[in-house]
Amino acid sequence: MKNLVILHLESISLQRLAELGSAFPNLRRVMREARVFDNYFSSATSTLMVVSYLFHGNDFEFDTATRFEGMRPERNNRNLYSVLQDHGYHADLLCLDAFHAVQPTTLPGWSDDLPPVWGTNDFPTLFARFDALTDRPPFALYVWDLVTHIEHSLALAPHARGLTDQIRRACGVADDALGEMLATLERKGLLDGTTFVVYGDHGDDCWTHGFKGGMVHATEPYTAITRTPLAIRDPDLAAGTTAGLASTIDLAPTCLALLGIDAPPAFPHSGIDVLAGAREHVHAQNFTANQPDNAALGIAQAFAVADADYALLASARGLELYAYRLDPGNHCNLLHVFD
Repeated sequence: MKNLVILHLESISLQRLAELGSAFPNLRRVMREARVFDNYFSSATSTLMVVSYLFHGNDFEFDTATRFEGMRPERNNRNLYSVLQDHGYHADLLCLDAFHAVQPTTLPGWSDDLPPVWGTNDFPTLFARFDALTDRPPFALYVWDLVTHIEHSLALAPHARGLTDQIRRACGVADDALGEMLATLERKGLLDGTTFVVYGDHGDDCWTHGFKGGMVHATEPYTAITRTPLAIRDPDLAAGTTAGLASTIDLAPTCLALLGIDAPPAFPHSGIDVLAGAREHVHAQNFTANQPDNAALGIAQAFAVADADYALLASARGLELYAYRLDPGNHCNLLHVFD
């Protein structure tokens, strides 16, 4: 049986990877050895939503919620890791959380039938935990390193020459952690028997659209925020690039297929195995279907759909259409060209 490791790149978009590429030597190595999806879209601009959509393989998990506080997923499908646990995997979630000492890490999308979320604010402790858990194959691990979240990266501010350097340093620290985990699997002879998935949950809006007069940690689903890295390193998957569309909700069925587990989703609007099928479009959102606009922050409930070339956004401000490959920042609303 192959093992599974999913590494969550917090707040890393394709744009950030491109601009700060020198901070990611280990990620670049994984991408050279993996199948890279260069048209992968995150399903939301909220980490909680993205992780829940990944675990449950659909983006309907919060439709009835009217606010973020206290949101819990509907669990339209069983959690990916619950399914793997039923098939003999040791399933665990590890989180590097700068605030863990004062507020223990929790994640509503993590199922109650799984071992509790394990958190720490110390890298050596994280690595020791990863080392111990990989002594028990087959394992299925979800690793969430929050150091690249803007608030968590403040721990590096005393050593940085401004905000850009702070974020660059955080990216470098996160990449070093990735390298340590790869080295652990290599030392044990497990890397080539492991499906290793690296994905970004969303990006940040840094003065691009004028929200809040500056930088916003995620916001409305413009493609600069929802287009994030996705690479899958697997012994049965040839390295290379896949140009087809892929979505967060596709990760669970794709991982199950790579692990040889037949567990069809119960929910009719679930993701697909993107290695076996093709998508015509993908969706993204910032708020739930029943969550109102946030007038205090100047952020509107918005939904987006994208195909291979264009992205359409719908919000209370109206419709916006962008040729996102030519206009990656989504600055020119093509609908303004027409009466």
